[in-house]
Amino acid sequence: MPVNSTHSDYDENLAAWLRIRDVLAGDRAIKRGGEKYVARLDSQSDDEFLAYVERGFFYNATARTVSGFVGMIFRRPTVLQLPDPSSVLHPVLQTFVNDVDLLGTTLDSYAKHLVTEVVSVGRGGTLVDWRDAPEHRAYLSRYSAESILNWRESRLEGQVKLSLVVVSENAPGVSKTGDPFLAEDIPQLRVLQLVPATDPATQKVTHTYQVELWQLQSAAKGKKQKEWQLVSTVTPLRLGKPLTSIPFVFHGEENSRPDVGKSPIEDLVAANLDHYRLNIDYKHGMHFTALPTAFVTGFDKNSQLRIGSTTAWVTDIPGATASSWSSRARASRPLNVPSTARNASSPCSARACWKASAACPKAPKPSPSAKWARAASSRAFPPPSPPR
Repeated sequence: MPVNSTHSDYDENLAAWLRIRDVLAGDRAIKRGGEKYVARLDSQSDDEFLAYVERGFFYNATARTVSGFVGMIFRRPTVLQLPDPSSVLHPVLQTFVNDVDLLGTTLDSYAKHLVTEVVSVGRGGTLVDWRDAPEHRAYLSRYSAESILNWRESRLEGQVKLSLVVVSENAPGVSKTGDPFLAEDIPQLRVLQLVPATDPATQKVTHTYQVELWQLQSAAKGKKQKEWQLVSTVTPLRLGKPLTSIPFVFHGEENSRPDVGKSPIEDLVAANLDHYRLNIDYKHGMHFTALPTAFVTGFDKNSQLRIGSTTAWVTDIPGATASSWSSRARASRPLNVPSTARNASSPCSARACWKASAACPKAPKPSPSAKWARAASSRAFPPPSPPR
């Protein structure tokens, strides 16, 4: 089994975790996901689909909810009791509280990060590690749910212990071009495991903590793909003796077990995405049907007709008509444009053009369906008053 093998629970929940991350990231990440969150309509080109997605609005109710939950949890200042200042442990713990991860993060901020992770994806992890000279102190390393690839529990020495944890991280690398301002990280796997060891005095088999570092490096000659290669193996010591357990803690919404639980906001994420899809469909429909659609019959096919208050459609072709269709009225209504197309010899005046087509003596008698359409159109679009 390769070192980058993943747990079955990890494979099952990875897609849900990534979806939650995108939703929390907001509008930009959701729209960048494209067809991952919005289905492409039939026969849509890439440009049409991009415009279709961009019309929608993603209201990030999920991120606001998570921020509200974390704010309620930490609405009161954190109470932390340290040993008496005269104690030897006081300066050590005070240094740790002010910088728990060697990155300047206070213990209070670290706790907020962990709670945010648990509220968001329902999972996280913390590794307690040791920094040698010149600091000689313990520190914490935080891992997200997506970076905890594999784990295993075993019953050892009469109790259930973590026997394997594999986490993904990045190690600082050196730029191939020699540019000091160009950082190139190297993918790295940190394998935390308990390995059997025999006590030479008692011949008793025990299990000690061991750390392996694997990096993705170029393979041997003749192979183009990179391979995971073991770069170091370390056995951490405490007071000169190896540890008998893995100092890694899981953080969950209910307990600190390695089992993967459901995210507290997974249902909210689904509702947020559903609202986004409905908004896109609504905006898409509004884009094409919000304004009345003008159409003509009997006009010259090669003529260019512009729509606007500064233009008028005039034709001498007998029987030509101009109308508009609106989704609200679901019927067509004649456009109020001067036209001599009803009859070449018709003595229609400019005043008559403001009346309905049925008022023209030269117009044919409308059918019952046309009467209904005209009635619906007049209710939705009352004709303007004739000019004086």
